[in-house]
Amino acid sequence: MVQLYWTQNCAPCARTKQWLKSKGVEYDAVELKTAQDFEEKIGPLGFKSVPVAVTENGAWNFGEGLPKLKGLLNID
Repeated sequence: MVQLYWTQNCAPCARTKQWLKSKGVEYDAVELKTAQDFEEKIGPLGFKSVPVAVTENGAWNFGEGLPKLKGLLNID
C-alpha cells in the first residue's frame, strides 16, 4: 500500500489523490498538520514539499513528475 503524505489546501495533493483513486491504487493518506510532522515523516526522505508518496519501490515527490510515480507503481 502507498503512504501519501499531504497537507490541507494543497492543490497538488488533491490532484495526486484523484489520480491514485482513478488508477485504483490503494493508499493511506497521512495528513501533516505541523512542521514537526513534516520533519519527522518527510525530512528523512530528503523532500521539502508535499505531496510525497512512499511505495514499496521507493519514494516520490510531486516535483519529480508523474512518470516516476507510474514507474514506482508499475502503471503504464
